[in-house]
Order: sequence, then C-alpha cells, then structure tokens
Amino acid sequence: MINAKKSLNTQQLKSIEDCIREAETKTGAEIVCAVATESGRYDRAESIFGIFGAVIALSGSNLLARYMDNDGMWSVEADFSLLVQVILVVTGFLAGILVGSLSKSLRAYAVSKSEVHAEIHRSAKLILSDAILASPRSAGAVLLYISLAERRATILCDRLGKEALDQDTLDSICQSAPCQRRLIRLFTRNSASPSLK
Repeated sequence: MINAKKSLNTQQLKSIEDCIREAETKTGAEIVCAVATESGRYDRAESIFGIFGAVIALSGSNLLARYMDNDGMWSVEADFSLLVQVILVVTGFLAGILVGSLSKSLRAYAVSKSEVHAEIHRSAKLILSDAILASPRSAGAVLLYISLAERRATILCDRLGKEALDQDTLDSICQSAPCQRRLIRLFTRNSASPSLK
C-alpha cells in the first residue's frame, strides 16, 4: 500500500505549497490539502475475518484429528480438551484479524461503500476543524482531503465556504472522472513524475 508520507517528494510538496499560497492570495480563506494513507481502521471487517479464522482453525483441527486418529474412519469423535479448543479459537481469531489488517484488498470485500464514505468524511471533518482552529484567517477554510487506500478525494468547507458553494457542487467535482484519474496517477508508485495540474 502507498504510504502518504512517502507518496510525494520534496519537489512535489513545494509545488503543492506554492499552488496553495498562490490560491490563498486570491481569497481570504484558508486552503488546506491533506493526504492520508487510510481514512479508517475498519475494525468490523477485521473482526469478520477473525471469526472466519476461528471457525476455520477449530473445524480444520477437528477434521484433522478425526482423520489422524482413525485412519480415515469417521466413527470416533475427536478428543480435544476445552483448553485446546479455546487456544485454537483465539489463535484462529488473531490470525484472521492479522490477515484482514494486512490485506487491504481482501478487507475491501467486508467493508461497505457507505462505511468507507463515512470514514473518509469523518477524517476530513476532523482535519478541517483543526485547520479552522489553527487558521489566522477569518474568511473561512477549504479542505482538499485525499485518502490513498480508498482512492477517494473529498472537498469540505466551513460555514463561510458553504455559503459561497454548496456541498453538492464540491462532491461532484471530486467524483468527476478526470479528478479521480489525476489523483490516482498522482499517488501511484508507477508514475515517475506525477502531474499536479
């Protein structure tokens, strides 16, 4: 996965800072650009994989014990103590969580689009509120928030920005195909010199 700290080199960061400074000369608003590696933890998806891991560990070990004890005969029950079964369940659960945590593409199957949208919006709102509190400007704040793992962007404004622009317009800008393609090109490892235009 792409790391937000490593996705841009110093020349690209300077170019972005220069663009923001230039844009801020034309407005009284604070303009903030934030790039996040991932917007949410998605613990529920990791827990789902943990449950699958626990079920697979317990049932797999029972099937293996039956096969090994009886030379393939299914007549005698596998004999696991309660402690061994608890260890199998806990180990399987932790292994499932680890797999779900490390495999972002696999975890995407257990995360709904609405959950991704909510996590991106929540993270962007936190950054926007920090920017508003830290800003010496009094004419509002605009945030361009880019989440690399989710490959999504959002633009948020404070109250003053919303008076000038409605949120639907900002969302449509972010959802447009050219914007999404540029963001993906900008933050993928394969592009040698991403374009900032």
